[in-house]
Amino acid sequence: MRWCFTDRGVRLAGVIAVATVVAIGAGVAGAQQTGNANAGNEPLGLRIGTGTTSGTYFPLGSLIANALSRPPGARPCDRGGSCGVDNLLAVAQATDGSVENVDRLQKGDLDAALAQANVAYWARTSSGPYGGKPPADQLSLIASLYTETVHVVVREDSPLKSVSELKGKRVSLGPDGSGTLTDARNVLAAYGLGEKSLKPVYERPARSGDMLADGEIDAMFVTGGDPMPVLVDLARALDIRFLPLNGTPAEDMVERQPFLTHAEIPADIYPGVDEGTSTVGMGALLLIRKDEPEDLVFEITRALWNPATLAVLADPRRPTPITLDPTNTLTTLAVPLHPGARRYYEEAHLLEGAQPELAAPPAAGGAPGAAPVPAPAPRS
Repeated sequence: MRWCFTDRGVRLAGVIAVATVVAIGAGVAGAQQTGNANAGNEPLGLRIGTGTTSGTYFPLGSLIANALSRPPGARPCDRGGSCGVDNLLAVAQATDGSVENVDRLQKGDLDAALAQANVAYWARTSSGPYGGKPPADQLSLIASLYTETVHVVVREDSPLKSVSELKGKRVSLGPDGSGTLTDARNVLAAYGLGEKSLKPVYERPARSGDMLADGEIDAMFVTGGDPMPVLVDLARALDIRFLPLNGTPAEDMVERQPFLTHAEIPADIYPGVDEGTSTVGMGALLLIRKDEPEDLVFEITRALWNPATLAVLADPRRPTPITLDPTNTLTTLAVPLHPGARRYYEEAHLLEGAQPELAAPPAAGGAPGAAPVPAPAPRS
């Protein structure tokens, strides 16, 4: 089986299993059109970059892909079928996370993606770890979804009490291409540490958890929405706690970096962790390429904010339920709103009295907004 990406002249092979999942989730029945922008066209594929299968992005991206899809023959929305875009078949692709997603979206290897707001901002403004690179001018925004938090995980019986004590320790910083790795470098820099001052490893969350349980590492970084399924599983198998990100280092990070905020990992959200922990967080964005058609992105945005989609994402039976709020999107923007998304918000009267502004590029010379985030360094 092949899917035609008709607007891109690209064909993707080997997606029978994914198409089957989408079709089942959509409730395939008799064909009926709903008047969407893509009605009457050949099936159009949308590749959504997510994250590792053990993180937050992949299951969330899979739900969003299913919600946006409305294959030919799907039951009508008002009869319990898909409320997505006519003839759109969206696929959630596992990746290593925000950095890979932003890079592949800019290149056209993805059509849409999830990414941290700070990573998207750095890529758009050629700042932080993207300093010296051309601006990622294809990034545009559909929505800001929720706040992600940085977790620095240690065993409950670890003597470590602060990030400053990680010097010389074995620490998993996350895989290449992940927002976690960027966040880890950011946090370490705020505490006066670099990768060379640690014994770093670069593993995905599930493998990092196994290594922590087996005593192969002393700590692990992971960024995601609470509760992260991988950390829930780890906490059930091992007594854990989180190192706090607070005081002067956290204050400096938040003051100097747009889209970074003070946050807290709630108490009792992970088994056995009965105290909240101060940390930092950032928005998780749904991005799409700027060159996608306005009418298509309008329909995608409308499908995202459909009450049926919101109910699925907020379902408390999900590992990480998420309650979306459009006001999270309509504030200062890390990247420009796509014209199709902006039209949806205008027609839904969500922009009245609250015109979102695009965050300005950081000033030269380290003024507020100029994030002291080190670029990727050799591991030797």
